[in-house]
Amino acid sequence: MTYNILHKLDARRAKFFSYSQPANLQSETRLARVRDELRDLQPHVACLQEVERESLSHLTSQLECDAYACAASLFNDKSGVSDGCALLYKKSILEVVRTHAFHFASLVDDFFPNQKAARDH
Repeated sequence: MTYNILHKLDARRAKFFSYSQPANLQSETRLARVRDELRDLQPHVACLQEVERESLSHLTSQLECDAYACAASLFNDKSGVSDGCALLYKKSILEVVRTHAFHFASLVDDFFPNQKAARDH
């Protein structure tokens, strides 16, 4: 399962989400819904995007009794926004053998060293 948590700063830009009820843009509401969906669907693995450290800590503490743990997380602190991705897994079914974290943008440099990334233009 994958879920975009929606960073707090983005959620405050309600004009971009005119189709959504204002209450649904509140951090507490979004996190509670993600938590409830994880509990209902019971995925073995969940990828969270645009998650903040505070939100991840809140979710993992609430989901600990449901046997979820965080296998890996990576945050982008350079932008000043400090959001990132996290992988949660069901401890009763899976175990973490090894992790490798990387920034997606660095893949362009690794695989196409002579190309400028879109972020460089």
